[in-house]
Amino acid sequence: MSEEMARAGKPAQVPTGVPGLDRLLNGGLREGGLHVVLGGPGMGKSILAHQIGATVIRGGGKVLYLTALVETHQTLIAQARTFPFFDPGSVPGSFYYASLYPTLMRGGLAAAREEVSRLVAHHGPSLVILDGVHALKVSAEGRLEYQQFMHEMEAQAGVAGMTTLLLAHPPEGGTSVDPTFTIADAILEMGVEEVRLRQVRMFSVAKLRGIAHIGGRHTFRITPDGIHIYPRTESLTEHMEGLITGSAPESRTREGVDGGIAGLEEMLGGGLDRDTTTLVIGTPGSGKTLAGLAFIAAGAEAGEPGLFVGYHETPEVLIRKGEGAGLPVRREIEAGRIHVYWRAPTELLADEEIERILALVEEHRIQRVVIDALEDLRQAVIPRERELFVLAAVTNMLRERGVTTIVMHDLQRIAGGSFEMPMVELSAIMDNALHMRYVEDRGEMRRLIAVIKLRARKHDHSLREFIITEKGLSVGKPFSKAETALTGQAHGG
Repeated sequence: MSEEMARAGKPAQVPTGVPGLDRLLNGGLREGGLHVVLGGPGMGKSILAHQIGATVIRGGGKVLYLTALVETHQTLIAQARTFPFFDPGSVPGSFYYASLYPTLMRGGLAAAREEVSRLVAHHGPSLVILDGVHALKVSAEGRLEYQQFMHEMEAQAGVAGMTTLLLAHPPEGGTSVDPTFTIADAILEMGVEEVRLRQVRMFSVAKLRGIAHIGGRHTFRITPDGIHIYPRTESLTEHMEGLITGSAPESRTREGVDGGIAGLEEMLGGGLDRDTTTLVIGTPGSGKTLAGLAFIAAGAEAGEPGLFVGYHETPEVLIRKGEGAGLPVRREIEAGRIHVYWRAPTELLADEEIERILALVEEHRIQRVVIDALEDLRQAVIPRERELFVLAAVTNMLRERGVTTIVMHDLQRIAGGSFEMPMVELSAIMDNALHMRYVEDRGEMRRLIAVIKLRARKHDHSLREFIITEKGLSVGKPFSKAETALTGQAHGG
């Protein structure tokens, strides 16, 4: 145990190397502790165990992997070899497999316990993995014998200073009826949830003795690199966020930023404040994406790296769209001052998307972000009732990193007799709100831009024409007689 941990009274911990898991555990597994990993078949328990084991070996430790009526060692190794974290050369020297099945058949649970002690004494592991706890339980002559086995496993772990992982199926009747879970220092649960015809993997830390951790359920994926857990964005409090990133940026002035649209700064009373979040609500074709590209390009030319997050137009389509409006998007991308993150809006996980966005922000020191569009992130929030908390969390995280953000939101109605704000609660989250749409004027469709909300700045309240040409974007004259322009119907200009 380190001196810092000793002074804080915090148990020593073993990093797992599993992305997202050490965040949940506030540092890792308890050193010398007994940890239970619960999950049904195919949930990824053995992948998780091998991933943690590989981290222990890279740190100079040894792993003893014990099996009881589960997959053969050949099958386990073949599966582990498909992931880059596993080194086949570590078998059998640092990663040793042993089966308890012959001993169980020969002498029952008591003999299996003696075999575990012999193997531990012989190999001196720093991590013991026991895969197939359910088989040990059914082989016990009674509840007392099984409980004694678990008590002895816990005692051996404490005395030898080895960390133990028990892989088990969820017990019938719940964890309260099984002594394993009373003895365990930690209970980690892996499951699946049906969400709109898709299966979403969920992870939770149900128990972690003596260590503050992040509870609740979190999404995870089994990726080509192994298991990756995505902690709920809103659960990453200031205390826990120290495990993810550095400190918040230095305080900045209220200097407005150039949005790259002629006349917009005057309309906004000097421009958007730095480190704020602006919601741009608009109908399809009203120019939202081009406005976002202009904002990013203006920042890049001013030495402020930008990130365009898109879920519809591919990077090449965005480049061509920008070039058609005279925006130097391609040049700034090639110069490394604009970065584009694009993914098709299918089977997304909001917490994964936000983690990727924040990673890009920190990697490239991004100062401007455009997210196109809000609805794609909202649809990716699981369960949907979290969406307001998730959006509040991500806007705060970007603000703390010194990022000025624009978030796009599509209105489905191009023109008509109604205008509705998406998610009224967003008003408290967003610093500013702009509206863009088509308006019918004397038999022509023209674009309109208006300021709905601008925090801490006096702004132009008129409805103005939004003009797109091959030489750039600009704000035109007000629709002076447009009493109903926000519904798409104007009668003068």
